[in-house]
Amino acid sequence: MYEQQQQQQQQQQQQQQQLQQQQQQQQQQQQQQQQQQQQQQQQQQQQQQQQQQQQQQQQQQQQQQQQQQQQQQQALDRVN
Repeated sequence: MYEQQQQQQQQQQQQQQQLQQQQQQQQQQQQQQQQQQQQQQQQQQQQQQQQQQQQQQQQQQQQQQQQQQQQQQQALDRVN
């Protein structure tokens, strides 16, 4: 009788340990998913920054063109 009771208790403990392990695995998976989401967000931010830089470059080019036009007009005024 005593031996049987002890064996049953041991089995129950083992089952509890297995449950705990499964829970830990689930938590790890959730953390991995969160990390992936964060990486995706960072990539999106980088893309946005690149787009902003491109826009700034375009604006600079437009400014340069305007300056060139002004210089040409000044040169024409001097000739006249």
